[in-house]
This record gives sequence, structure tokens and C-alpha cells, in this order.
Amino acid sequence: MAPAVSTMLSRSKRGLFSAALLAGATTAAPVKKMTAVIKILEDMRDEIEHDQAEDEKSYAKMECWCKKNDMTLSEAQAAAQAELERLRASVTANTAEAAALATELEGMEKELKQARESLDELITMNTKQVEEDGKTVAEYTESITALANALTVLNKHQPGLTQKKVVLELRKHVSAHSDMLDALLEPSQRRELNAFLQQDTRQNQKQNPTSPAYSSQSGQIFGILAQMKEEFESDLATLKEKVASDKVTYNKLKKSKEEGIADLEKGITSKTSRKADAKQEAADAKQQIADIEKTMAADLEFLAEVKKVCPKSSEEFAKRTEDRHMESQAIDKAVEILGSDENRDLFDKTVEKAPALAFLQTGMMKNSKEVASKVVQNLARLPGASVSKTALNLLSQQIKLAPFTRVVEAIKTMISEIKEKKEVETEQKDECVSKMNENEKETAAAENELSKFRGQLEKAEADLAAKMDSLTKTETAIKEAEESLGKLEEDRKEEFAMFQQNLADQSTAVELLGKAIAQLTMVYENLAKPTFLQTGLVVKKQAPAAEAGPSAGLTHTDAPEMGTYKKNNAGTGVVAMLQGIQDEARKTIKEMRLQQEQDQADFQKQRDLLVEVKQSSELQLSTLKFEKADLDKTISQKNRDINDKVSEIAGLVETMKSFKEECDFLLKHFDVRQEAMTTEVEALNQAIAILKGSDAGGELQTIYANPTSL
Repeated sequence: MAPAVSTMLSRSKRGLFSAALLAGATTAAPVKKMTAVIKILEDMRDEIEHDQAEDEKSYAKMECWCKKNDMTLSEAQAAAQAELERLRASVTANTAEAAALATELEGMEKELKQARESLDELITMNTKQVEEDGKTVAEYTESITALANALTVLNKHQPGLTQKKVVLELRKHVSAHSDMLDALLEPSQRRELNAFLQQDTRQNQKQNPTSPAYSSQSGQIFGILAQMKEEFESDLATLKEKVASDKVTYNKLKKSKEEGIADLEKGITSKTSRKADAKQEAADAKQQIADIEKTMAADLEFLAEVKKVCPKSSEEFAKRTEDRHMESQAIDKAVEILGSDENRDLFDKTVEKAPALAFLQTGMMKNSKEVASKVVQNLARLPGASVSKTALNLLSQQIKLAPFTRVVEAIKTMISEIKEKKEVETEQKDECVSKMNENEKETAAAENELSKFRGQLEKAEADLAAKMDSLTKTETAIKEAEESLGKLEEDRKEEFAMFQQNLADQSTAVELLGKAIAQLTMVYENLAKPTFLQTGLVVKKQAPAAEAGPSAGLTHTDAPEMGTYKKNNAGTGVVAMLQGIQDEARKTIKEMRLQQEQDQADFQKQRDLLVEVKQSSELQLSTLKFEKADLDKTISQKNRDINDKVSEIAGLVETMKSFKEECDFLLKHFDVRQEAMTTEVEALNQAIAILKGSDAGGELQTIYANPTSL
């Protein structure tokens, strides 16, 4: 609106200048000069009021825009700042958690490495110990065999080559167990043994092996070797027990270490997964922080521009209002001065009577009717919207009151203003076209991105549906595995209870049989070993021996003799039978235990399989939930992207609407207005040419006296 103010001020100055000319001029025209001047001033005041009203409308829109953007952007900044604080706290927490997990994992990795090394060391030591024990057992076995052979040879008093071989073999084993023999044998026995082993076999072959010296020496050596054999056998049995005990201890320790390693590996897997989650959450939060900060920076920049432009706009509006007010006051005062009754009478007496000026104008403008006619014709062709009523009246008065040189200057000023206005409108039109084209490009790009986001959202939603289906199936598999596991454990519990009951019954039977056998054994332990028939509870009665003498074959009629007690020979058979039954019961118990171990192994195998299926399904479920969470995040992000893009497009549409409101009138009428202004300039130039080439006579005086013809 500043150019309009400048134009109006310049018009006011021209009006006041014309009024000054009119104040010293005299004319014979019937229309009073002061009346014409007041009319110009009133038109100027009307234009000022119109411009002020339009300016107030524009300022109201600007003020609304400022308040809306200031409030909206400030609220957005506050909300974004709160979100930033939350995200930064999330980054800090997740980063700290990831660091803590990394430290824990480092310690667990070291612990796992040490555990594996410890297990490897245990296996290596056990392998070495097993090899050494096996070698020692073999050596003991070989030594015992050699001693047995030597005892056999000495027992049979076999001389010659056989004894030589035995001595050579014994030398090797005595040398191998030298330390043990030193502790086992008395010094005298060791000397006897060494002497025996170091004897000259060739000399022994010449000796009589049946001589008393030989027999005496062999007896002593036989006793030493028998003692050695007995000690070796005892040591071998102890060694085998130790080997068996070491194997049990090794298996328990190995199992414990393997379970510890498995627990560490499971813990490492869990913490590694959580560490990755924490890092990803921190990275996502950082990306969101970057996006928010970028948006905030753009908003702050725009908000700063709003805060810069809006106060300046208010200041400029206040300044324009003040300038218009001052201008309007000046016009009002001028009108008051010129139009008051008192002053009007004064002007009638003074400026309205100017014979000298009329004479001057009459002398300067010959044939002025023709000149004025051409000027009026050219001005009449100008569009009414291009030349203000005030300007025409002012020009009309200048034509009446001033020499043609002043008229020419006034027309030139109008031409300059028209050209300036033409250039301004051209620049405004170019700016409008540029802004609208840029808006269209941005809108098209935003719509393309919106379409892309919607496609990505559809894909993510389809993937989510597939994940949900997989989640349902996996949860069903876990539930089925848990139910199967529960049923398996319940069945196994019932089987074990039945086994315990049967085992208790069998054990009770063995115990009762043992008690019975113990009772019978106390009675029948002195009986001879039962025969096969006795064992079968078939007692073969022996026929009574025939009696010699005259009484043979006669029946005794004497008083019967008292019977004597005799243990039943079948007792041992009963004991043997009970022992057989007891042995069968023990065998049944053993078979039951073996079957129980097999059932337990089968149960454990099935249970491990179900647990593996359950754990695998749970791991898959965890992975699916993680993937679902990622898809949920993606869908949320895409929805936010779509909403942001829709808002952006809406903003662009509003901006385009604003551009159209500002530019539609200009663009629609640009060519017409440009052509009109060009025509106006041409007409004014033609008027200048006419005025410069005219012969100043007195013919225009009549036209000047009738300004309405202009």
C-alpha cells in the first residue's frame, strides 16, 4: 500500500500547488476556481478513505495469520521439545542398558571361554588318566599272569628252559614294580628274590632239580612270589575300584560343567538379543530426534520470520494510517479554509477575479479550441480505471490555469507513474506465476510421496497380517507342546508310582523270603547237601535193612517204642526252593529297575524332544513378536508420514488458494490492464505532442471556462 500512499501524497501536493495557482489567478469562466479545487480535495479525501478501508482489511488478515502461526508454531515447539526430552531419555536409557549388557556379555564370554577350557582340560586329564590306568591294569594283569606261571613252574619243579623263561619274565616285572616290592618284601626276601632272578641258568641246568638245596630255595621263592601275586591282585582290584569311582566322578563333573556352559550360552543369547534391541531402540530414537530437530529448526526459522514480519507489518500499518490521517487532516483543513463562507466571499473578491491572467492566457493560446479538442479526444479514450477522477480534474484545471509547458510536465508525470505501475504489476505477475508453479511442483512431489507411503503402508499391513497368522500358529504349537509335555509327565508320574509300588512289593517279598530262609536255615543248616530229588521235594524212602537171626520177618507185638526226633531231610530242599524263588524275585527287581531306567530314558528322550520343540517354537514366537513390533513401528511411522504428507499437501493447497486470492485478479486482467496502460501512455504522449505543436491562441478560453467538457 506504500506506493498508493506516495501517489496520494503527490496528488495532494499537486492539488495544493494548483490551489496556489488558482489563488492568484483570475478568469472570466462562470465556474469558480475554488469550487474546482475543493472538488479535487474532496476526491482525494475519498480516495484516502477508500485506501484506508482496503488497508484495514489486509491488515486484519495479516494479524489473523500472525496470531495463528505464532500460537500454532509455539505449541508445536513445546510439544516437540517434550517429545525430544522423552526420546533423549530413551536414548540415554537404552545406550546405558546396551553398554551394561556389553560389559556383562564380555564377562560372560570370558566365563564361557574359561568354562570350555576347563571342560577340555577335564576331558584331556581324564583321557590321560584312563590311558595311564589302563596301562597300569595291563601291567598288573601281565605281572599277575607271569607270577602265576612262575608259581606253576616252581610248584611242578620244572627245570631247564621253562624255568629260564620264567626267570627272565620275572626279572622284567620285578624291575617294573621295584619300588612296590621294596615296601612289600623284607630285605632278606628281596635278597632271596634277587638271588633267584640273578642265578646262572646254565648252572641250574646242571644241578639236580630234586636236590634238597633246590627244593629249599624254590620253597622260599614260591612263598615270595605267592605273596607278590596276592599283593598285585589286591592292588589290581583296588585300582579297578578307583577307575570305576573316577569314572563316576568324572561323568558327574563333566555333566555339571556342560550344564554350566549351556546356561552361559543361553544367557549370552538372551542378553545379546536384548542388547541388539536396546541399540535399535536407541538408533530409532536418535533418528526421531534428528527428524524432530530438523522440523523444529524449520519451524523456528519460520516462526522467527513471523515474529520479524508481523511487528514490522504492524509498524508499517500504523505508519500508513498515521500518514493517511495527517493527509486527511490537511485536506480537511484546506477544504475548511477554502470552503468556509467567510473565505469563499474573500476568494470571490480576490482570486475569482483575475483579468491579467485571463489576458495572458488569451495571448498565449491561439486556436486553442482545436488543441483542447484533440487533448480531450485523446483523454476520452483512456480507461476510466487507469486515470483517476482527481487526476483528470487536476489536469483539467492545469490546462485552464497554466501554460502548456506545465501541462506537458503534468502529463509526463502521469506517464512515469503509469509506466512504474506497469512494471510493478509485471513484477507482481511474474512473482505470482513463479510462486504458483513452485507450489504446483511441491504439491505434485508431495502427492507422489504420499502415494509411495500408502503403498509402503499397504505392504507393511499385509506383512503384519502374515506375521499375526504365524504368531497364532506358533502359539498353538507351543500350547500343544505344553499339553503333550504335561500329559507325558503325568503318565510318567503314574508309571513311576506303579513301579515304586511293584518294587516295594517285590522288595517286601524278597525280605519275607529272606526271613523265611533265615528261619529255615537255622534249622537245616547241618543237613547234608540235598540231592537233586530232594531239591525237587521228592523224598525217596529207603527200604529197611533186613534183620539177621530167628526173628527175621516176624511182626513185633510188643509195646510200641517211643518215636525219636529227626530233622526232615526235605528242609534243605525247601530252603533251596525258597532261595530260588527269592533269586527270581531279585531278578525281577533287577529287571524292573532296568525297565524303569529304560522307561525313564525313553521318557527323558520324549520330554527333551517336546522341550526342544517348545523352546524352538518360543524362540520363533519371540522372533515373530520382535518382527511384529518392527512392523507395528513401521505402520505407525507410515501413518505419521501419511498424516504429515496430507497436512503438507493441505498446507500447499491453502497456500495456492492464498496465492490465487492475491493473484487471480492481477493474472486475469493483466493483459487488459497492460494494454490499457500502454494505450494510456500512447494517448498521453500524443497529447504532449499536440500540446507542444499547438499555437497558443485564445480559442481555448471558452473550453477552460467549461471544464466538464474535459
